[in-house]
Amino acid sequence: MLRRLLPVFFLLPLSLKAHHSAATFDLATAIRVQGVITSVHFANPHSVIFVEEQTADGKRVRWAIENSGTLAMTQQRGLNEASLKPGSAIEVCGYAPKRSVASLRESLRADPSRQRPAWYDAGDRVLTGRLLKLATGPAEDWSHYGPLEQCKELLGVE
Repeated sequence: MLRRLLPVFFLLPLSLKAHHSAATFDLATAIRVQGVITSVHFANPHSVIFVEEQTADGKRVRWAIENSGTLAMTQQRGLNEASLKPGSAIEVCGYAPKRSVASLRESLRADPSRQRPAWYDAGDRVLTGRLLKLATGPAEDWSHYGPLEQCKELLGVE
């Protein structure tokens, strides 16, 4: 029995490394995004909220706010089409990837066999959304990557 399971233990870290982890993100710098939900993509492996933010200089930036859980986990937390409606105001605190979106896109183009994330064609910037502030109140569990206390402070949530 042990001989059969031993190869699985050696292969498991490789399969986990194939998908991104919290180490992919700059967890030292929380980012605040305020805008309007333009669309929501509920899917596996990660759901994405697309938010349009208007910057101080009048430019519009389209953010892809990725979560870190599966679709089932997201729905278990009560986040669905009814709670995340296009046109609704949203405030998000999260953490950006260490690599730029352009660099991430380039690495995906280099390997056509890799699955494209939902934000691949639609987001100007990407964030793992640690804390969402909705009209119905904060929803801490959109993503579990990054320090929650830092985001609570940034969004003024207790």
